[in-house]
Amino acid sequence: MDSLVLMLNSLTVWIGERLILSGVDLALERGKCLVLMGPGGGGKSTLMRTICGVDRESHLIQVGGQAHYLGASILRDAVAARPAFVEQKLSMMSATAFELLSSRYPERERYTREDLRRRLRHELDALGEGALARHFDTELLALSPCERRLLTLVAAVLPDPELLCADEPMARLSEEDSQRILRFLTTQKQKRSLFLTTHNQRYARQIADYTAILAGGTIHECTLTESFFRAPYTRVAQEFIRSGSCTVDSPQADPRQLSPAYLARQSPWASKGTPALQERQTRAAARPAPGNVPSESRGPYGFHWMRPGRLAGTPMPGIVRPIEEDLGSLKRMNITALVSLTEIPLDSETLKPYAIDLIHFPIVDMHPPQLQAAGAFCARIQRRLAQGDVIAFHCRAGIGRTGTMLAAFEVFEGLGAEDAFSRARQIHPRWIQSELQHQFLNKFERWLESAVARDGSIQRKSSALHT
Repeated sequence: MDSLVLMLNSLTVWIGERLILSGVDLALERGKCLVLMGPGGGGKSTLMRTICGVDRESHLIQVGGQAHYLGASILRDAVAARPAFVEQKLSMMSATAFELLSSRYPERERYTREDLRRRLRHELDALGEGALARHFDTELLALSPCERRLLTLVAAVLPDPELLCADEPMARLSEEDSQRILRFLTTQKQKRSLFLTTHNQRYARQIADYTAILAGGTIHECTLTESFFRAPYTRVAQEFIRSGSCTVDSPQADPRQLSPAYLARQSPWASKGTPALQERQTRAAARPAPGNVPSESRGPYGFHWMRPGRLAGTPMPGIVRPIEEDLGSLKRMNITALVSLTEIPLDSETLKPYAIDLIHFPIVDMHPPQLQAAGAFCARIQRRLAQGDVIAFHCRAGIGRTGTMLAAFEVFEGLGAEDAFSRARQIHPRWIQSELQHQFLNKFERWLESAVARDGSIQRKSSALHT
Protein backbone atom coordinates (compact mmCIF):
# COMPACT_ATOMS: atom_id res chain seq x y z
CA MET A 1 0.00 0.00 0.00
CA ASP A 2 3.03 2.30 0.37
CA SER A 3 2.93 3.06 -3.36
CA LEU A 4 -0.71 4.14 -3.15
CA VAL A 5 -1.88 7.54 -2.01
CA LEU A 6 -5.56 6.56 -2.18
CA MET A 7 -7.35 3.20 -2.11
CA LEU A 8 -11.11 2.67 -2.14
CA ASN A 9 -12.64 -0.76 -1.60
CA SER A 10 -16.41 -1.34 -1.98
CA LEU A 11 -17.15 2.30 -1.10
CA THR A 12 -20.90 2.86 -0.80
CA VAL A 13 -22.67 6.16 -0.10
CA TRP A 14 -26.32 6.75 0.81
CA ILE A 15 -27.85 10.23 1.00
CA GLY A 16 -31.05 9.76 2.92
CA GLU A 17 -32.78 6.82 1.24
CA ARG A 18 -30.97 7.29 -2.08
CA LEU A 19 -28.05 5.02 -2.95
CA ILE A 20 -25.56 7.28 -4.77
CA LEU A 21 -22.38 5.17 -4.91
CA SER A 22 -22.37 1.38 -4.92
CA GLY A 23 -19.25 -0.74 -4.40
CA VAL A 24 -16.66 1.71 -5.78
CA ASP A 25 -13.15 0.23 -6.07
CA LEU A 26 -10.34 2.60 -7.03
CA ALA A 27 -6.61 3.00 -6.43
CA LEU A 28 -4.30 5.94 -7.16
CA GLU A 29 -0.52 5.71 -7.08
CA ARG A 30 1.72 8.41 -5.68
CA GLY A 31 2.76 11.00 -8.23
CA LYS A 32 0.06 10.07 -10.76
CA CYS A 33 -2.96 11.90 -12.14
CA LEU A 34 -6.32 10.13 -12.32
CA VAL A 35 -9.18 11.75 -14.23
CA LEU A 36 -12.72 10.62 -13.47
CA MET A 37 -15.23 10.94 -16.30
CA GLY A 38 -18.87 10.03 -16.71
CA PRO A 39 -22.35 11.43 -17.30
CA GLY A 40 -23.84 14.09 -15.05
CA GLY A 41 -25.51 12.72 -11.94
CA GLY A 42 -23.35 9.59 -11.93
CA GLY A 43 -21.81 10.29 -8.53
CA LYS A 44 -18.48 11.96 -9.39
CA SER A 45 -18.90 14.95 -7.08
CA THR A 46 -20.28 12.76 -4.29
CA LEU A 47 -17.23 10.51 -4.55
CA MET A 48 -14.83 13.45 -4.26
CA ARG A 49 -16.74 15.06 -1.40
CA THR A 50 -16.76 11.75 0.47
CA ILE A 51 -13.03 11.21 0.04
CA CYS A 52 -12.27 14.75 1.18
CA GLY A 53 -14.67 14.64 4.15
CA VAL A 54 -16.74 17.63 3.05
CA ASP A 55 -20.07 16.21 4.26
CA ARG A 56 -18.87 13.92 7.05
CA GLU A 57 -20.90 15.80 9.70
CA SER A 58 -24.19 15.41 7.83
CA HIS A 59 -26.62 13.02 9.52
CA LEU A 60 -28.23 12.33 6.12
CA ILE A 61 -25.14 10.66 4.69
CA GLN A 62 -24.17 7.06 5.40
CA VAL A 63 -20.90 5.66 4.10
CA GLY A 64 -19.81 2.02 3.94
CA GLY A 65 -16.83 0.08 2.63
CA GLN A 66 -13.22 1.15 3.01
CA ALA A 67 -11.28 4.27 2.02
CA HIS A 68 -7.60 4.74 2.84
CA TYR A 69 -5.57 7.90 2.29
CA LEU A 70 -1.83 7.64 2.94
CA GLY A 71 -2.49 4.26 4.55
CA ALA A 72 -5.00 5.55 7.14
CA SER A 73 -8.75 4.97 7.11
CA ILE A 74 -10.55 8.22 6.34
CA LEU A 75 -13.97 6.76 7.12
CA ARG A 76 -13.27 5.58 10.66
CA ASP A 77 -10.57 7.99 11.84
CA ALA A 78 -12.13 11.41 12.41
CA VAL A 79 -8.74 13.12 12.70
CA ALA A 80 -7.10 11.41 9.73
CA ALA A 81 -5.49 13.66 7.12
CA ARG A 82 -7.63 14.40 4.08
CA PRO A 83 -6.80 15.29 0.49
CA ALA A 84 -7.08 18.94 -0.55
CA PHE A 85 -10.33 19.67 -2.37
CA VAL A 86 -11.42 22.32 -4.87
CA GLU A 87 -15.16 22.29 -5.51
CA GLN A 88 -16.99 23.32 -8.66
CA LYS A 89 -18.83 26.06 -6.78
CA LEU A 90 -16.36 28.40 -5.17
CA SER A 91 -16.79 29.43 -1.55
CA MET A 92 -15.66 32.65 0.21
CA MET A 93 -16.79 34.70 -2.80
CA SER A 94 -17.07 37.85 -0.66
CA ALA A 95 -13.48 37.49 0.57
CA THR A 96 -10.44 39.13 -0.99
CA ALA A 97 -7.74 37.11 -2.71
CA PHE A 98 -5.42 37.71 0.25
CA GLU A 99 -8.04 36.50 2.74
CA LEU A 100 -8.60 33.32 0.74
CA LEU A 101 -4.89 32.50 0.47
CA SER A 102 -3.99 33.44 4.04
CA SER A 103 -6.82 31.25 5.37
CA ARG A 104 -4.99 28.19 3.98
CA TYR A 105 -1.42 29.19 4.80
CA PRO A 106 0.18 26.80 7.34
CA GLU A 107 0.65 28.26 10.84
CA ARG A 108 -0.59 31.64 9.64
CA GLU A 109 -1.14 32.82 13.22
CA ARG A 110 2.65 33.02 13.65
CA TYR A 111 3.00 35.82 11.11
CA THR A 112 2.00 39.45 10.88
CA ARG A 113 -0.19 40.57 8.01
CA GLU A 114 2.80 42.04 6.17
CA ASP A 115 4.82 38.85 6.70
CA LEU A 116 1.94 36.84 5.24
CA ARG A 117 1.68 39.11 2.21
CA ARG A 118 5.40 38.76 1.58
CA ARG A 119 5.31 34.98 1.99
CA LEU A 120 2.28 34.62 -0.26
CA ARG A 121 3.94 36.70 -2.98
CA HIS A 122 6.90 34.33 -2.77
CA GLU A 123 4.58 31.29 -3.00
CA LEU A 124 2.80 32.71 -6.05
CA ASP A 125 6.12 33.42 -7.76
CA ALA A 126 7.28 29.86 -7.05
CA LEU A 127 4.05 28.51 -8.54
CA GLY A 128 4.45 30.61 -11.68
CA GLU A 129 1.42 32.76 -10.85
CA GLY A 130 3.12 35.86 -9.46
CA ALA A 131 0.74 38.14 -11.40
CA LEU A 132 -2.08 37.14 -9.05
CA ALA A 133 -0.41 39.07 -6.20
CA ARG A 134 -1.70 42.34 -7.61
CA HIS A 135 -5.23 41.15 -6.75
CA PHE A 136 -4.52 40.63 -3.03
CA ASP A 137 -6.99 43.34 -2.02
CA THR A 138 -9.59 42.56 -4.69
CA GLU A 139 -12.75 40.65 -3.83
CA LEU A 140 -13.02 37.30 -5.57
CA LEU A 141 -16.33 38.34 -7.12
CA ALA A 142 -14.55 41.11 -9.00
CA LEU A 143 -11.99 38.76 -10.58
CA SER A 144 -12.34 36.75 -13.78
CA PRO A 145 -13.56 33.12 -13.46
CA CYS A 146 -10.09 31.88 -14.43
CA GLU A 147 -8.36 34.01 -11.79
CA ARG A 148 -10.81 32.82 -9.13
CA ARG A 149 -10.21 29.21 -10.11
CA LEU A 150 -6.43 29.64 -10.02
CA LEU A 151 -6.56 31.28 -6.60
CA THR A 152 -8.63 28.43 -5.16
CA LEU A 153 -6.17 25.91 -6.60
CA VAL A 154 -3.23 27.85 -5.15
CA ALA A 155 -4.97 28.01 -1.76
CA ALA A 156 -5.52 24.25 -1.86
CA VAL A 157 -1.85 23.42 -2.46
CA LEU A 158 -0.39 25.87 0.08
CA PRO A 159 -0.49 23.22 2.87
CA ASP A 160 1.44 20.92 0.48
CA PRO A 161 -1.05 17.99 0.40
CA GLU A 162 -0.06 14.60 -1.02
CA LEU A 163 -3.26 14.56 -3.09
CA LEU A 164 -5.17 17.41 -4.75
CA CYS A 165 -8.78 16.69 -5.72
CA ALA A 166 -10.46 19.15 -8.09
CA ASP A 167 -14.04 18.81 -9.30
CA GLU A 168 -14.37 20.10 -12.89
CA PRO A 169 -11.54 22.67 -12.59
CA MET A 170 -11.94 23.75 -16.25
CA ALA A 171 -15.75 23.94 -16.22
CA ARG A 172 -17.31 26.96 -17.94
CA LEU A 173 -13.93 28.45 -18.87
CA SER A 174 -12.74 29.50 -22.32
CA GLU A 175 -10.21 27.35 -24.14
CA GLU A 176 -7.44 29.84 -23.34
CA ASP A 177 -8.33 29.91 -19.65
CA SER A 178 -8.70 26.13 -19.52
CA GLN A 179 -5.20 25.72 -20.89
CA ARG A 180 -3.90 28.08 -18.21
CA ILE A 181 -5.51 25.89 -15.53
CA LEU A 182 -4.10 22.76 -17.17
CA ARG A 183 -0.60 24.26 -17.20
CA PHE A 184 -0.87 24.94 -13.48
CA LEU A 185 -2.11 21.41 -12.78
CA THR A 186 0.63 19.92 -14.95
CA THR A 187 3.29 21.63 -12.82
CA GLN A 188 1.57 20.24 -9.72
CA LYS A 189 1.95 16.68 -11.08
CA GLN A 190 5.66 16.98 -10.28
CA LYS A 191 4.87 17.55 -6.59
CA ARG A 192 1.74 15.57 -5.70
CA SER A 193 -0.94 13.18 -6.95
CA LEU A 194 -3.98 14.62 -8.72
CA PHE A 195 -7.57 13.38 -8.81
CA LEU A 196 -9.71 15.41 -11.22
CA THR A 197 -13.12 15.24 -12.84
CA THR A 198 -13.90 16.60 -16.28
CA HIS A 199 -16.37 16.04 -19.11
CA ASN A 200 -13.79 17.11 -21.69
CA GLN A 201 -12.08 14.08 -23.23
CA ARG A 202 -9.34 16.20 -24.78
CA TYR A 203 -8.35 17.61 -21.39
CA ALA A 204 -8.29 14.11 -19.89
CA ARG A 205 -5.95 12.94 -22.65
CA GLN A 206 -3.76 15.97 -22.04
CA ILE A 207 -3.12 15.55 -18.31
CA ALA A 208 -4.21 12.13 -17.02
CA ASP A 209 -2.00 9.11 -16.43
CA TYR A 210 -5.13 7.06 -15.73
CA THR A 211 -8.74 7.60 -16.72
CA ALA A 212 -11.80 6.05 -15.08
CA ILE A 213 -15.50 6.21 -15.89
CA LEU A 214 -18.14 6.44 -13.17
CA ALA A 215 -21.76 5.92 -14.17
CA GLY A 216 -24.78 4.70 -12.28
CA GLY A 217 -22.85 4.94 -9.03
CA THR A 218 -20.06 2.51 -9.90
CA ILE A 219 -16.68 2.46 -11.65
CA HIS A 220 -16.99 0.64 -14.98
CA GLU A 221 -13.43 0.99 -16.24
CA CYS A 222 -10.15 2.40 -14.96
CA THR A 223 -7.00 2.07 -17.01
CA LEU A 224 -4.08 3.92 -18.56
CA THR A 225 -5.39 6.97 -20.40
CA GLU A 226 -3.92 5.96 -23.74
CA SER A 227 -5.58 2.53 -23.49
CA PHE A 228 -8.85 4.01 -22.21
CA PHE A 229 -9.34 6.14 -25.30
CA ARG A 230 -7.69 3.84 -27.85
CA ALA A 231 -9.25 0.51 -26.86
CA PRO A 232 -11.90 0.77 -24.12
CA TYR A 233 -13.05 -2.69 -23.08
CA THR A 234 -16.45 -1.94 -21.49
CA ARG A 235 -19.61 -0.95 -23.32
CA VAL A 236 -20.10 2.01 -20.98
CA ALA A 237 -16.68 3.50 -21.79
CA GLN A 238 -17.11 2.82 -25.51
CA GLU A 239 -20.46 4.61 -25.55
CA PHE A 240 -19.15 7.54 -23.50
CA ILE A 241 -16.11 8.06 -25.73
CA ARG A 242 -18.27 7.87 -28.84
CA SER A 243 -21.10 10.16 -27.72
CA GLY A 244 -19.93 12.00 -24.61
CA SER A 245 -22.57 10.27 -22.50
CA CYS A 246 -23.87 6.81 -21.64
CA THR A 247 -27.04 5.20 -20.34
CA VAL A 248 -26.64 3.26 -17.10
CA ASP A 249 -29.32 2.34 -14.59
CA SER A 250 -28.99 3.89 -11.13
CA PRO A 251 -27.77 1.69 -8.23
CA GLN A 252 -31.35 1.39 -6.95
CA ALA A 253 -33.03 0.66 -10.27
CA ASP A 254 -35.53 -2.21 -10.17
CA PRO A 255 -34.69 -4.57 -13.08
CA ARG A 256 -38.38 -5.47 -13.35
CA GLN A 257 -39.08 -1.88 -14.43
CA LEU A 258 -36.38 -1.86 -17.13
CA SER A 259 -37.04 -3.03 -20.67
CA PRO A 260 -35.30 -6.20 -21.94
CA ALA A 261 -33.78 -4.17 -24.79
CA TYR A 262 -32.25 -1.76 -22.29
CA LEU A 263 -30.82 -4.58 -20.19
CA ALA A 264 -29.33 -6.19 -23.29
CA ARG A 265 -27.60 -2.92 -24.18
CA GLN A 266 -26.28 -2.61 -20.65
CA SER A 267 -24.54 -5.96 -20.59
CA PRO A 268 -20.89 -5.92 -21.71
CA TRP A 269 -21.17 -9.71 -22.02
CA ALA A 270 -24.05 -9.72 -24.50
CA SER A 271 -23.31 -12.19 -27.31
CA LYS A 272 -22.40 -10.72 -30.66
CA GLY A 273 -22.85 -12.16 -34.12
CA THR A 274 -25.40 -14.48 -35.67
CA PRO A 275 -27.01 -17.38 -33.78
CA ALA A 276 -25.04 -19.80 -35.96
CA LEU A 277 -21.77 -18.11 -35.01
CA GLN A 278 -22.76 -18.15 -31.34
CA GLU A 279 -23.48 -21.88 -31.56
CA ARG A 280 -20.11 -22.58 -33.21
CA GLN A 281 -18.35 -20.55 -30.54
CA THR A 282 -20.14 -22.41 -27.75
CA ARG A 283 -19.10 -25.76 -29.23
CA ALA A 284 -15.53 -24.57 -29.71
CA ALA A 285 -15.25 -23.35 -26.12
CA ALA A 286 -16.59 -26.65 -24.76
CA ARG A 287 -14.35 -28.95 -26.80
CA PRO A 288 -11.60 -30.77 -24.88
CA ALA A 289 -8.00 -29.63 -25.02
CA PRO A 290 -6.00 -31.08 -27.92
CA GLY A 291 -4.13 -34.27 -27.16
CA ASN A 292 -0.78 -33.01 -28.44
CA VAL A 293 -0.15 -30.28 -25.85
CA PRO A 294 3.38 -28.82 -25.83
CA SER A 295 5.23 -29.58 -22.60
CA GLU A 296 5.65 -26.66 -20.20
CA SER A 297 9.40 -27.27 -20.30
CA ARG A 298 9.44 -25.99 -23.90
CA GLY A 299 7.99 -22.66 -22.85
CA PRO A 300 9.64 -19.63 -21.25
CA TYR A 301 10.95 -19.84 -17.70
CA GLY A 302 7.97 -19.88 -15.30
CA PHE A 303 5.42 -20.90 -17.97
CA HIS A 304 2.45 -22.96 -16.66
CA TRP A 305 -0.73 -24.20 -18.29
CA MET A 306 -3.98 -23.32 -16.51
CA ARG A 307 -5.89 -25.21 -19.19
CA PRO A 308 -3.49 -27.44 -21.10
CA GLY A 309 -3.15 -26.31 -24.68
CA ARG A 310 -5.57 -23.37 -24.26
CA LEU A 311 -4.76 -20.98 -21.40
CA ALA A 312 -1.50 -20.30 -19.55
CA GLY A 313 0.45 -17.94 -17.31
CA THR A 314 4.02 -16.73 -17.75
CA PRO A 315 6.39 -13.99 -16.53
CA MET A 316 6.84 -10.92 -18.72
CA PRO A 317 8.83 -11.88 -21.82
CA GLY A 318 12.34 -10.50 -21.52
CA ILE A 319 12.34 -10.31 -17.72
CA VAL A 320 14.51 -13.44 -17.26
CA ARG A 321 15.83 -14.25 -20.74
CA PRO A 322 16.16 -12.12 -23.89
CA ILE A 323 12.71 -11.14 -25.12
CA GLU A 324 13.30 -12.73 -28.54
CA GLU A 325 14.03 -16.06 -26.86
CA ASP A 326 10.90 -15.87 -24.69
CA LEU A 327 8.66 -14.91 -27.60
CA GLY A 328 10.09 -17.76 -29.66
CA SER A 329 9.27 -20.11 -26.78
CA LEU A 330 5.70 -18.79 -26.64
CA LYS A 331 5.33 -19.42 -30.35
CA ARG A 332 6.52 -23.01 -29.83
CA MET A 333 3.75 -23.33 -27.22
CA ASN A 334 1.27 -22.29 -29.97
CA ILE A 335 0.38 -19.06 -28.14
CA THR A 336 -1.60 -16.78 -30.47
CA ALA A 337 -2.58 -14.01 -28.01
CA LEU A 338 -0.64 -12.57 -25.08
CA VAL A 339 -2.42 -10.64 -22.31
CA SER A 340 -0.33 -7.88 -20.70
CA LEU A 341 -1.59 -7.23 -17.17
CA THR A 342 1.19 -4.72 -16.46
CA GLU A 343 0.36 -1.03 -16.52
CA ILE A 344 2.73 -0.48 -19.45
CA PRO A 345 2.22 -3.24 -22.04
CA LEU A 346 4.70 -4.91 -24.30
CA ASP A 347 5.12 -3.31 -27.72
CA SER A 348 2.63 -4.96 -30.07
CA GLU A 349 5.10 -4.47 -32.94
CA THR A 350 7.58 -6.70 -31.10
CA LEU A 351 5.02 -9.53 -31.11
CA LYS A 352 4.09 -9.35 -34.80
CA PRO A 353 7.01 -11.46 -36.13
CA TYR A 354 5.82 -14.26 -33.83
CA ALA A 355 2.16 -14.00 -34.97
CA ILE A 356 1.04 -13.17 -31.42
CA ASP A 357 -1.72 -10.63 -30.76
CA LEU A 358 -1.46 -8.26 -27.79
CA ILE A 359 -4.36 -7.80 -25.36
CA HIS A 360 -3.80 -5.11 -22.72
CA PHE A 361 -5.66 -5.20 -19.41
CA PRO A 362 -3.62 -3.08 -16.95
CA ILE A 363 -3.83 -3.78 -13.20
CA VAL A 364 -1.95 -2.06 -10.36
CA ASP A 365 0.61 -4.47 -8.89
CA MET A 366 -0.64 -6.54 -5.92
CA HIS A 367 -4.19 -5.26 -6.47
CA PRO A 368 -7.29 -6.60 -8.22
CA PRO A 369 -9.13 -4.87 -11.08
CA GLN A 370 -12.59 -3.30 -11.01
CA LEU A 371 -15.34 -5.94 -10.94
CA GLN A 372 -17.23 -4.87 -14.07
CA ALA A 373 -14.00 -4.35 -15.99
CA ALA A 374 -12.91 -7.86 -14.98
CA GLY A 375 -16.22 -9.24 -16.25
CA ALA A 376 -15.84 -7.53 -19.61
CA PHE A 377 -12.24 -8.75 -19.85
CA CYS A 378 -13.23 -12.36 -19.09
CA ALA A 379 -15.96 -12.17 -21.74
CA ARG A 380 -13.35 -11.02 -24.23
CA ILE A 381 -11.05 -13.94 -23.34
CA GLN A 382 -14.00 -16.32 -23.59
CA ARG A 383 -14.68 -15.11 -27.14
CA ARG A 384 -11.03 -15.42 -28.15
CA LEU A 385 -10.84 -18.98 -26.82
CA ALA A 386 -14.06 -19.83 -28.66
CA GLN A 387 -12.45 -18.61 -31.87
CA GLY A 388 -9.54 -21.02 -31.36
CA ASP A 389 -6.89 -18.78 -29.79
CA VAL A 390 -4.31 -20.14 -27.36
CA ILE A 391 -3.77 -17.44 -24.76
CA ALA A 392 -1.10 -16.66 -22.16
CA PHE A 393 -1.42 -14.07 -19.38
CA HIS A 394 1.60 -12.22 -18.02
CA CYS A 395 2.31 -9.57 -15.40
CA ARG A 396 5.88 -8.83 -14.30
CA ALA A 397 6.81 -11.98 -12.41
CA GLY A 398 3.89 -14.03 -13.75
CA ILE A 399 2.57 -14.69 -10.24
CA GLY A 400 0.18 -12.23 -8.57
CA ARG A 401 -1.89 -10.53 -11.26
CA THR A 402 -1.41 -13.46 -13.64
CA GLY A 403 -2.68 -16.06 -11.17
CA THR A 404 -5.52 -13.80 -10.05
CA MET A 405 -6.92 -13.24 -13.53
CA LEU A 406 -6.49 -16.88 -14.58
CA ALA A 407 -8.48 -17.88 -11.49
CA ALA A 408 -11.00 -15.09 -12.17
CA PHE A 409 -11.61 -16.50 -15.63
CA GLU A 410 -12.38 -19.89 -14.09
CA VAL A 411 -14.86 -18.16 -11.76
CA PHE A 412 -16.38 -16.38 -14.77
CA GLU A 413 -16.95 -19.76 -16.41
CA GLY A 414 -18.68 -21.25 -13.38
CA LEU A 415 -16.07 -22.53 -10.92
CA GLY A 416 -16.46 -21.43 -7.29
CA ALA A 417 -14.04 -18.76 -6.08
CA GLU A 418 -12.34 -20.95 -3.48
CA ASP A 419 -12.10 -23.86 -5.92
CA ALA A 420 -10.53 -21.55 -8.51
CA PHE A 421 -8.09 -20.27 -5.88
CA SER A 422 -7.13 -23.84 -4.90
CA ARG A 423 -6.72 -24.90 -8.52
CA ALA A 424 -4.45 -21.95 -9.25
CA ARG A 425 -2.32 -22.66 -6.17
CA GLN A 426 -2.03 -26.34 -7.14
CA ILE A 427 -0.60 -25.33 -10.50
CA HIS A 428 1.72 -22.69 -9.04
CA PRO A 429 1.97 -22.25 -5.24
CA ARG A 430 2.71 -18.52 -5.60
CA TRP A 431 -0.11 -17.63 -7.99
CA ILE A 432 -2.38 -15.01 -6.31
CA GLN A 433 -0.10 -13.17 -3.91
CA SER A 434 -2.07 -10.67 -1.84
CA GLU A 435 -5.10 -10.96 0.41
CA LEU A 436 -6.80 -8.29 -1.73
CA GLN A 437 -6.40 -10.54 -4.77
CA HIS A 438 -7.84 -13.52 -2.88
CA GLN A 439 -10.79 -11.44 -1.63
CA PHE A 440 -11.38 -10.21 -5.16
CA LEU A 441 -12.19 -13.74 -6.37
CA ASN A 442 -14.98 -14.07 -3.81
CA LYS A 443 -16.30 -10.58 -4.57
CA PHE A 444 -16.16 -11.37 -8.29
CA GLU A 445 -18.16 -14.57 -7.79
CA ARG A 446 -20.85 -12.75 -5.79
CA TRP A 447 -20.96 -9.93 -8.32
CA LEU A 448 -21.34 -12.36 -11.23
CA GLU A 449 -24.14 -14.17 -9.42
CA SER A 450 -25.97 -10.89 -8.82
CA ALA A 451 -25.54 -9.92 -12.48
CA VAL A 452 -26.96 -13.26 -13.61
CA ALA A 453 -29.90 -12.90 -11.23
CA ARG A 454 -30.50 -9.32 -12.34
CA ASP A 455 -30.73 -9.70 -16.10
CA GLY A 456 -29.52 -13.16 -17.09
CA SER A 457 -27.12 -11.74 -19.66
CA ILE A 458 -24.05 -13.52 -18.26
CA GLN A 459 -24.01 -17.16 -19.23
CA ARG A 460 -21.75 -18.86 -16.69
CA LYS A 461 -20.92 -22.45 -17.52
CA SER A 462 -21.50 -25.32 -15.17
CA SER A 463 -18.55 -26.08 -12.93
CA ALA A 464 -18.76 -29.65 -14.22
CA LEU A 465 -16.89 -28.45 -17.30
CA HIS A 466 -13.84 -27.83 -15.13
CA THR A 467 -13.55 -31.19 -13.42
